[in-house]
Amino acid sequence: MVNIKKIIAIILLISPLTFLGQGKSTYKIKESNKPIIREKVYSKTILSPRNYLYVVGGIGTNMLHGDNGILSIPGLGCQIGIGYQALEYIGLEGKLGMSMLSGNFKGAEKQFTNAFEMNINLMINLTNIVSGYQGTRKQEWILHAGYGQTQSRGRIIYSNGDEKAFGYENYQEYNNTLVNGKVDGLWEPNGGGINGRVVARTFPVGILFSYKLTERIKLNFDLTTIYVDTDRFDGVPAGYIYDMYSQFDVRIQYRLKLRDKADSPCDNLFGEYKRK
Repeated sequence: MVNIKKIIAIILLISPLTFLGQGKSTYKIKESNKPIIREKVYSKTILSPRNYLYVVGGIGTNMLHGDNGILSIPGLGCQIGIGYQALEYIGLEGKLGMSMLSGNFKGAEKQFTNAFEMNINLMINLTNIVSGYQGTRKQEWILHAGYGQTQSRGRIIYSNGDEKAFGYENYQEYNNTLVNGKVDGLWEPNGGGINGRVVARTFPVGILFSYKLTERIKLNFDLTTIYVDTDRFDGVPAGYIYDMYSQFDVRIQYRLKLRDKADSPCDNLFGEYKRK
């Protein structure tokens, strides 16, 4: 019994010293003036520039360049589309849009045209071709050209008060059929498109400036000239063979997540891209 009591007494005597030692150690750490350095690790994912889908939408202004025109008045336009980026320097983009066009013409006071558009475009990234792809680059210049269709209708108000309409199913309802006292036979009023709109082929050509806001979102400024395969898009069949109009749009482009991890079918042909 004596030995057990001695052991218990020794433990009780040592225990306060142990607690004091722990408390003293903690106190010293609090008083230390040495800064604790915590290194932050930032991880930034640069997505592949190949084999992905994106959607785009924008709004802007349009100008009609009629071959018989004196003054073109800016009009409102809008567009939506979807694109596929095959490689870092080439892709495809399909668009649907609407343009409101107007202006003054020789012998006429006012001209109004509105057109539905659809086209598909080859997108060529000039920046990546010239300077090579860089994942951290923000700005890019893209050249595009394509093929499509426009369906238009419009009205021309002449200086003497006569009016001509085109692109409507019911020609009599929208047109007095008389221009300068004569029946106007230069235009087929019902063009065969939606609700009688006039159908024509288009050849859009333009350049686009793209600024990367995030890895998925880009801000685009797009300037496009659209050549129309008819001389009657502006309602005035005179002058050059083709009519044309231009668009300037501000667009938002969003990269979809559907193909982020997929391999491009072109990788085996052109080799893997390099991130810089």
